[in-house]
This record gives sequence, structure tokens and C-alpha cells, in this order.
Amino acid sequence: MKKLIYILVVIGAFLLFIPFVLFVRDVFTGVRDVSPYLLKIGNFGIKWYSFFIAISFVIGLTFAHRDVRRYGINEEHFDRIIFWSAIGAFVGARLYHVFSSWSYYKNHPGEIIKTWHGGLAIYGAVIGAVVVAYLLCKKYRINFLLIADIASPWLIFGQALGRWGNFFNHEAYGIPTNLPWKMFIPPQYRFENYLNYSYYHPTFLYESIWNFGVFAFLLWLKSRKNRKTGDLFFAYIGLYSIGRFWVEFLRFDTWRVLGIKIAHVIAILFILISALWFLSIRYKYSESAKQHG
Repeated sequence: MKKLIYILVVIGAFLLFIPFVLFVRDVFTGVRDVSPYLLKIGNFGIKWYSFFIAISFVIGLTFAHRDVRRYGINEEHFDRIIFWSAIGAFVGARLYHVFSSWSYYKNHPGEIIKTWHGGLAIYGAVIGAVVVAYLLCKKYRINFLLIADIASPWLIFGQALGRWGNFFNHEAYGIPTNLPWKMFIPPQYRFENYLNYSYYHPTFLYESIWNFGVFAFLLWLKSRKNRKTGDLFFAYIGLYSIGRFWVEFLRFDTWRVLGIKIAHVIAILFILISALWFLSIRYKYSESAKQHG
């Protein structure tokens, strides 16, 4: 019976995948337009971006609780850490965006709190969440790296799914291109200096595919019996940053200081931190093997 259900699920997913690909193709070629809203009634609306984030949050929290129970972590404490870390992520994402666009916000301070107009940055979210989670783990005397390991696969899953919110918002696209997979951007969503260009790199798609790949890798790494606490977290920040570092070369709408993209600087920093972690683990393992050899 289980095998039959599995086969039906696979067939159903495949049948849904085909019309989805055709839908995306029509949007990329400009045959079809999409609305940022999943549902809109009068002045009230639910954006696709919010929907994807909410769905990924529910899925991630559901699976994370399995690990929380397995490790004997207090579930109430864990939920508080996740809740306040989500708040920290939101605040960090907004602050990063505001600072990156300060030339605009210093003349329009009232727009700073209007997050419904858009403007969240993933690196700000990661930094904000990590800081809050670390402080709360210290308060509850829980190993921060253990919590980070539990959360990491679902963080990258949320990022991978959330990028499709960018697709519906007509944002996070790259420089103009004529490649076969180019994406049409309606004139009202184009940047002022690029109004004469119709097709752009779908950088949201590049990053989404990369993030799903990282998610799959983290699930594999999680199953390894010889992994160390912290491996999932440091693999997450390192692998995500590798993909983001490459994608940034195709983006023109990100924060620069003295001509240097801040996202590139953060990516390099995260990659180095990740590499140092795994090199230190390998060194400790090597030293331990010598002592017992």
C-alpha cells in the first residue's frame, strides 16, 4: 500500500511539474504576466513571497521538532529561540536593506517601517537570526551549534523556496542577457538605467536551484554518523555563500561601498569561517588518530 501511495505521489508531482514549467516559460518569454499577490481583496492582500516564507517556516518547524525531541531539547525553549530568531531575522533583513539604500531612505524616513513595500536582505536575516539565537541559547544553556545544525537545512530550504517570491515580485533579477533562458521583465519593474532592455538573467532561479542543492547536501550530511556538531551550520553558511558569491557578479542592484559589493565581502567572510571550521575538525581528527595510533 505504501509503495502504491509513493508511486501516486511521484506521478502527481510529475503531472504538476509540467504545467508549472510551461507557466514559468510563458512568464520568462513575456507571454504571461504574474501578480505579486496570491490573494488580494480591496486594500488587503497576501503576497506570494509571504506565502512561500510561511509555508517553508511551517515545514521546517515541523521537521525540526523531530530532532528537538530526539536530542532531548526543551521544546518550549526551542520554540522561543525560533520565534525570537525569526524576529531578529526580519529586523536584520530590513536594516541591511535600509543601510544598502540609505541614499533613498534618508530622504524618505517614513518608508523605513513600510516593509510591505518590499526590501529584505537575506544576509541581514542570517546575521540577525544567528545573533538572537546565540544569545537565547546562552540564556537557556543550550548548545548553540546543535540548534544551528537542526535549523540549517530548513533555513536553506526556506531561502530556496522564498526566491520564488522574487519571481512573482519581478525582483532580484540580474543584468541584461540574450541567453536562451533569459527572463522578460515588464517595463514598470525595470531599473531606470535599463529601461531599453527587456530580458535579464533570472538570478532568483540560479540561487533557488543552488539552494535546493545545498538543502539536499545538508540532508545527506545530516545522515552521516561521523559528522560533528556544527558541521551542518558551517556547511550551510559556506555553501550558500559560494553560490551567492557567483550570483552577485550578475546582479547590479546590490549594496556597494567604494565600488565593492558588500554581499561579496560577507560571502568571502562566511566561506573562510566555514573552511576554517572544517580544517580545524580535520586537524583535531588527525591529531587524535596520531595519539591513538
